[in-house]
Amino acid sequence: MYQKARVRIIFRDQVIGGIPRSKKLIQLYLKAKFGESTEEFADQLAEEVQANDLEEKQEIMTTGFKRDEHGLYLSDYQVKAMLKQCASLLKITVTTRGSKQVFAEGLVIRPVRLHVGRMEPDGVEEFCGHVMTLQGKRSILRHGEFVRQATLDFEVWMLDTKVLTLSQVEQCLLLGQEVGLGSCRSFEQGKFDVVKFEAMT
Repeated sequence: MYQKARVRIIFRDQVIGGIPRSKKLIQLYLKAKFGESTEEFADQLAEEVQANDLEEKQEIMTTGFKRDEHGLYLSDYQVKAMLKQCASLLKITVTTRGSKQVFAEGLVIRPVRLHVGRMEPDGVEEFCGHVMTLQGKRSILRHGEFVRQATLDFEVWMLDTKVLTLSQVEQCLLLGQEVGLGSCRSFEQGKFDVVKFEAMT
């Protein structure tokens, strides 16, 4: 049913986590991403993030990685979103009929949790950002947890509808090297090198 490939990428420098580290910031994040947020959903995400002993003022402005018993991780949807963006930039979704649906519903990244090989971040980077408020645009300082030169191993499963080829997915990954993965990509963060793209039989 699927065409599959094994992939390994190595980040050139820093990859920055983009998950909010406080309940208030999580609610704003969900509202920006999904139009509105619920108290219950925000509570669940806050529990999953497991905010640690940051000072309250810093915690409000800090984004970071999800965590489990194996350490810090990025999520499958982040890789999928990058591939969809690159497919659009390469005009694959315009020139190849049906490819947009394949990228949306027929593309699977395994595993769901892409561990970065750390139990704790290597540090916290400070950025100047902008938010829209009722009073207009405001400048804020934000903090992002990062890890350096992390390696990600994952599999790409693409529904075998004969619409797309694995070589087109590889092209998207190669463009993704410069687009970046994770948070703060507008600050040139999260760039990587594809060191393996191997079709699975």
